[in-house]
Amino acid sequence: MQTERVVFVLHDIFQLSFEKVAETVSRTPAACRKLASRARQHVAAELRFDVDRAEQRQITEKIIAACAGGDLDALVRLLDPDVGGDTDSGGLVATAQTRIIGRERTARTLLGHIQRTARR
Repeated sequence: MQTERVVFVLHDIFQLSFEKVAETVSRTPAACRKLASRARQHVAAELRFDVDRAEQRQITEKIIAACAGGDLDALVRLLDPDVGGDTDSGGLVATAQTRIIGRERTARTLLGHIQRTARR
């Protein structure tokens, strides 16, 4: 399992060729392809989870209401503590992407964006 993870990270994340990865883990390129394929299946399986559609709709409606009302506290309570994402200007100005981590910072950024968009 550890070699599988190493192959996945080196190839899929760091984009090394299977030939280079094979040298690193002392396997053949064909074996590394298979290990990477299995790793992708494991990652996909871990990302799947069942969602109650009614609960999803209810939370979505609460998030929309909090955003529409500019209610920072309500939005913070609804977001996962580890929520995060990337922001950019959408091509409006030349700026680097910014990584946002944490529910309060994410909520502030989201509400700020909504307020700026509403003023246009």
